[in-house]
Amino acid sequence: MNSIVDTRLKGSSRSFFFREFFTNSAYFPLANIFLELLLNEPFEYLIEPDLYLILFAAVVQAWLISRWHYNGKPRPLLGNLIGPLIYTGIEIALEGKGFFANPNHLAYWFFAAAIGTTQQLRLMLPGRYANVLILLENLARTSILLVMYTILEFITDDYATLGEFLHNPTHLFVVITIPFIGLMIGLANSSAERYLEILKETAAQLKEYSEW
Repeated sequence: MNSIVDTRLKGSSRSFFFREFFTNSAYFPLANIFLELLLNEPFEYLIEPDLYLILFAAVVQAWLISRWHYNGKPRPLLGNLIGPLIYTGIEIALEGKGFFANPNHLAYWFFAAAIGTTQQLRLMLPGRYANVLILLENLARTSILLVMYTILEFITDDYATLGEFLHNPTHLFVVITIPFIGLMIGLANSSAERYLEILKETAAQLKEYSEW
């Protein structure tokens, strides 16, 4: 019975993959896909390899991260850099160094490093720092939408400065609201993580009592 409880609390390798893909690895690629669809001719973008390359990179990243985590050997910082590394390597081979001229490509690396660093620090600094790091991780993840929206507006409306961009009430609303939502999601995730830890501790205690 205890093994069944442990298995259910841990989850299967498949559930690890889907959870990682939909809650982390696919976030930026999906935002980038929608950005590219708005900036380019949709049909032309759909037949180009870029769309499928970034999805392929996200799938590989999710598979490796989930596999390492399921086997008890998490490498979050390295894992979060796999997607950008695959995507950048193939795109540079196809397009050359002009790949880095696009701000959204640089943003991919920035957010991958930021999220990976917060997750790595959670492994190194457990306890009271965990809640703060969860908040920072979710703040970084939701800020993907904010940064991609800003890139879209700067390209389409040709803003000269950030101050000019923020002078628009609509932009200011987005800049204020998205980070706030990220913090709220972080608080919810922190509570969920705490409840999961309580369940694991309870299962361990029940296993010890049953052995007695």
